[in-house]
Parts: sequence; C-alpha cells; structure tokens
Amino acid sequence: MARSFRYIRLPFFLFLMLGAASSAYGIKFDFQTGNASDANSLSASDGGFSATASGWGGLLNPQNTFDPTNPSGSGAQNLGVNIGTALGFGRGIGCGTAVGITQCDLISPGGEDFLLVEFDTTLEISRIYGTLLEDPDDVSAWSWNGGVWDLIGTDPCPLPGIFNFCGSFSQYDGEDIGLVGGGTLLPSNPTSYLMLVAENSGASAFRLGFVEGTPIPEPSSGLLFALGLVGLAGRSLRMRASLLASRR
Repeated sequence: MARSFRYIRLPFFLFLMLGAASSAYGIKFDFQTGNASDANSLSASDGGFSATASGWGGLLNPQNTFDPTNPSGSGAQNLGVNIGTALGFGRGIGCGTAVGITQCDLISPGGEDFLLVEFDTTLEISRIYGTLLEDPDDVSAWSWNGGVWDLIGTDPCPLPGIFNFCGSFSQYDGEDIGLVGGGTLLPSNPTSYLMLVAENSGASAFRLGFVEGTPIPEPSSGLLFALGLVGLAGRSLRMRASLLASRR
C-alpha cells in the first residue's frame, strides 16, 4: 500500500496544482488611498493586475455613444480625476480636479459625468463600492462587451428621484444592487472596461471607492500551463513504469 501511494503522489499533486491554477480568485482595486490632484487618470493595483480610472463629461447617455477604446474620438471631454475627501462622506475618486471636493456630477460641463475604469486584464466584476453617493438611484454601472455597454447595476437609494445623501456605505454588490428596480448585481460579461454614469436626472453624484472582480485566465496561458502539467505527469508515469520493470 505504501509503495502504491508513493507512485501516485506526484500525479495526484499535479492534479491538485492544475485545479488550483484553474480556479479563480478575487482582486480589489482600491481608489480610496493617495492624494493625487489634477491628474488625467489614477491607477490602483492588486495581485499583479492594475486598473486605471479617468473622468469624462459632456455626453448625454454615454452608454449609447462612448467608445472606451477611443475616448476622445467619442466626443467626450476629459475632466481629470482626484481623490475627494470633503463633507466626511468617505474618500474616493471623482471626476474633475478640485482638490478635496471632487465628485462625478451634472454641474459642469453639460451632459453627464462618468468614470471610465480600464483593467489590464479581463475580469468579471463582482462588487463596486461608491462613496459620497448623492441621489444615487440615478447612478448606473456598465460593462463593455467588446461592442456595446451592458447595464450591470443601479443603486436603489431610498427616496428615489429627490435630492438626498446615502452616505459612504452604499455599495454595488450582490445584496443590494441590480437592474433598475433593485435586486442583485447582474453578472458582468468578462470585460476590460467599467463605466459609472451620473445619470441626467435628479442631482446624482458619486465617487468610486473600489472595484472587486475575478480575473479570467487567458486561454493560451491556461492551455500552456495544462500542457506542462500533463508533460510532468507523463514523465512521472514513465519513471514509475521504469522503476517497476527494474524490480521484476
């Protein structure tokens, strides 16, 4: 029994490694730290991956016309971004460069302010945490599927349609965010872009605290890794066969 166990240990270990490598893990891009001002964009990183947020404005319904692969060509105006801290509603990144009070809103320029978050990997978004959510029933989240934007969440803040503050703990997650009307966060398609929009109604304004998601492994990388493990397993089997033959 001990001898048989010794022979299967390596293939079994390789099987476990393959399972662990193929399983997904969560990462968090936190935009609540730092004190950058007057920046065109700000980045956050985790697990060897990074996300870059930039602020835009001047478009009505950017989810219909904005191309994240060609922002300027879409007619949007780059507003810059900053870490906002004013009013005690929590730190977070907003559109514009006014130190300490930055938020994405409908004040200036005309149209709707929105944050574009670009990831350097493909991921499924699992949570979006917002701070200074003002009338955030008019804030929506969208993921890019390669051709159009898919709606993945809106914030059902109490008393929709009138001016109110939800504070710094409203969040886009699986418990209290969904399509218009509430529910759960709709699973995002594997995406490299997230857009948060201050909708053109009410007095919507927001900051982004952090984004969480699960990276989707590149197919080629996963295949190469799997082939490598298969090769090691084959070598182990050949060594076992050779050992058995030598003992006969």
